[in-house]
Amino acid sequence: MKSKIALCYDFDGTLCSGYMQNQKLIPDCNIDVGKFWSEVTEYSRENKIDPTLSYMLLLENRMYEAGLEISTGTFLNYGKQLKLFNGVNEWFKRITLYGLENKVDIEHYIISSGLTDMIKGCSFNKEINKIYACEYIYKNNRGYWPKLSVNYSNKVQYLYRIHKGAFEVSDQDGVNQKKYFGDYIHVPFENMVFFGDGETDVPTFNVLNKNNGKSICVYENENIKSIDIANKLNKIPFTFITNRIKDNDIKSNNVTNILGDWNRGYLSDEEVKTYYEKARLVILPINNTLVSSGQSAGLQAASVGTPLITSRTMGFWDYERYQDRKNIILLKNNTLELWAENIESLYYDLEKLKELSKESLLLINANYKLANFDKELEKYLFF
Repeated sequence: MKSKIALCYDFDGTLCSGYMQNQKLIPDCNIDVGKFWSEVTEYSRENKIDPTLSYMLLLENRMYEAGLEISTGTFLNYGKQLKLFNGVNEWFKRITLYGLENKVDIEHYIISSGLTDMIKGCSFNKEINKIYACEYIYKNNRGYWPKLSVNYSNKVQYLYRIHKGAFEVSDQDGVNQKKYFGDYIHVPFENMVFFGDGETDVPTFNVLNKNNGKSICVYENENIKSIDIANKLNKIPFTFITNRIKDNDIKSNNVTNILGDWNRGYLSDEEVKTYYEKARLVILPINNTLVSSGQSAGLQAASVGTPLITSRTMGFWDYERYQDRKNIILLKNNTLELWAENIESLYYDLEKLKELSKESLLLINANYKLANFDKELEKYLFF
C-alpha cells in the first residue's frame, strides 16, 4: 500500500505576499488598506469580537458601500487576479507527480484566514484536496452570515480533521472521536507537514511538532529587513540584538551585531536595559499580523524613555493609549523608503526625540507600572 503525506498550507504570506484582500479587493472598496485593518482592530477591541469575524463583517459592509456584488463569482474573479509567489501555481501538481513517482500519495490542504472563494479562483485550485478558510453564506447579493471563520488558533482543528478523515466541518462526532491503536487514520501526524509564515501559525506548528510532524516557516525575501535600513542609512549607527542575523549577512560598517534571544538568556536583563538606555531610538519593523508582535520590546523601550518606531499592524497592543507622533511613531507600511525617511528625520530631531521620550514615560507610569497591574489583578482574585 502506498504511503500518504498531507501537505498543509497557510495562504497569506505563505503562497502570496501579505493578505490576499490587500492586493485589489480592499482598494476597490475605496479605502486605504492600512486604515481598513486599523478599523478591524478597533472594532474588535470595542466590541470584544474575534478579529477574523470583524474583518469579514467590515469587508462585507465596505464591499456593499462600494457597489461591489458580494457573491461567489466576485471573489472567484479576485482570486484569479492574485499575484502569487513564483512557482506556487506549478508547485502542487509538480510535487504530486513527484510523490507518485516515488509511490507516495501527496494530498494538499489549505488552512487560512483568507477567503475560500478567492483561493478557489487560483489556477491551482483543482490540485487542492480541501480548503478550510473564511466563507460567507450569500443572500440577495450580500454576505448574509459567516459560513466558516478560520482564525490562527482554531486552525489546529483542521489538522485533526485531516488526521482523522473527518473533513466536513459539520462532522462534530468524527473530529472528536478518540482513536485507538488499529483504528482508521487518514494521515498520521508524522506524515503531515505545515507551511506557514509566522506567529499566526505557531499553534499549528506546535501541534505537529509535538506529534512528530513537520513545520516549515516561509520567509519572504522582499520583506523589509533591519539590514536594508542600516545599509541605506550608513551614517547612522545601528545595534542589532537578534539570533537571526549573522555577522556575514551585514554589508555595512555602521552595525554592531549582538547575539540575543528572549528564550536563551544570552543577555542579562540589566544588559538588555543598558542597550535600551544607550539607544537614541528603537525600531521594530513588523509584518502585518493579528498577533501582538513586538509588545515586550516596545514597552521595555518606552519604560526607559527611548522613543519607538514600529509598524501599524492589526495586532498592535494598545491603539487606545498610544498616539502616533505623540508617544510613538507608527508607520502604515513596511517600504524601505518610508522607514529610512522617518528614522533619518527623527534621529537628528533632538527636540522631537525628547518630546517622544517624555510622553512615552508618562504613558508607562500612568498605565503599565507593576502597581497598576497588581490593582487590576486584585479585582479578579478578591470578591
